[in-house]
Amino acid sequence: MELHHEGHGRAGPCLLLVHGLLSSRAPWRPNFLALGQHCRPVVVELLGHGRSPSPAAEEAYRPSSYVARFEVLRRSLGAEQWLVCGQSLGAALTLRYDVAHPERVHAHLMTHSNSAFATPEWPQTVKPSLLVQGVRERRFREHAVWAAANVPRLEVVRVDAGHAVHLEAAAVFDQIERDWLRQTAIL
Repeated sequence: MELHHEGHGRAGPCLLLVHGLLSSRAPWRPNFLALGQHCRPVVVELLGHGRSPSPAAEEAYRPSSYVARFEVLRRSLGAEQWLVCGQSLGAALTLRYDVAHPERVHAHLMTHSNSAFATPEWPQTVKPSLLVQGVRERRFREHAVWAAANVPRLEVVRVDAGHAVHLEAAAVFDQIERDWLRQTAIL
């Protein structure tokens, strides 16, 4: 069972965009034009969201099932490697993908995700990572401080926004993402 996905942009590496719980591909729309100037954004909708199916089988919703689906999507796009970016629950899922398929990930970008930082055991195999933190989300502050101190190769950039920083401060998010990818020599 495939996840609904849409590709945007024409040049550069593929960039998987994964939304959070009770969301869809729509909050990424303000980012497509800017991101599409240097990569090929590929936005998915998680099962039970938007245009993706809603299977009855409980196991379809497990993180390992999403990891497998992301890998099928990468192969179908013909991408040897790609960038992954998740927001909230999407960041936890892209992190699990990165850990399961480190050879397929150039870099990992994320916004707030309490679930990604739910355990203190952070994988040591993480690629260069960027956390764009909206400072107005109080519940995430402790996680961001912990992540900055403990996650290898993680850069944290704080932005005047809340939970959906990529939507609330789209132009700022896009500029930070572009500059960071250039600094890490991904682009």
